Amino acid sequence: MHNQLKGILAGAYILLIVLLLLTTCRHHRGNPDEVGEDGDIKITMFWDFPGDVDLHVDQPNGNELSFMNMDDSANRGGVLDVDDRTGGRGSAENAYWRDPMEGRYRVRVVYYRADDEAPDGGPVRVVVKINGRSTEYNIELHNAQDDIPVTTFNYSRRGTATRPGQNDTAQ
Repeated sequence: MHNQLKGILAGAYILLIVLLLLTTCRHHRGNPDEVGEDGDIKITMFWDFPGDVDLHVDQPNGNELSFMNMDDSANRGGVLDVDDRTGGRGSAENAYWRDPMEGRYRVRVVYYRADDEAPDGGPVRVVVKINGRSTEYNIELHNAQDDIPVTTFNYSRRGTATRPGQNDTAQ
């Protein structure tokens, strides 16, 4: 019985260490350079409250990049390579375009599913990086199914015709 109790306590201790390590690993996500892949266009979203928040990007080819269409690279679109569905401290989503097509991109954030621990949502930070130059947007989500426009920009191979912030639609 004594050895069985030792085994249970050792197992609980190991589980606690693993959970702490997993929690610590998420803390690096506040830096967009440490989340997902990179490209000529990179859009990274961060939030720290429980719930499923989704990054959506309407692309020049007419396709929407989101959790429903995570890899549009066959159509010269982007790739959503980080899709956090549970939320909580250090949550992030990331999309990137290595050879982006020219045209208009529209970035939105959708509060897909609220969590009982954070039914009123909270702050979301979106970092849009184009050709190495970043612009940050801060928005608030309050209700499940909120669909908030963040920014719209035009991309051209010579650089952006309209930089994020110039045609800013964030609220």
